[in-house]
Amino acid sequence: MNGDALASGGSVMVWIGPLVYGAVLYVIYLRMAERRL
Repeated sequence: MNGDALASGGSVMVWIGPLVYGAVLYVIYLRMAERRL
């Protein structure tokens, strides 16, 4: 483990990936809820 190195591309995606995925699911949920009203 390289403690000195800043986050490499792979470890950045580990954090950004789920956030983007969650945001997409949230937007889809809002669109579906909007149609029901």
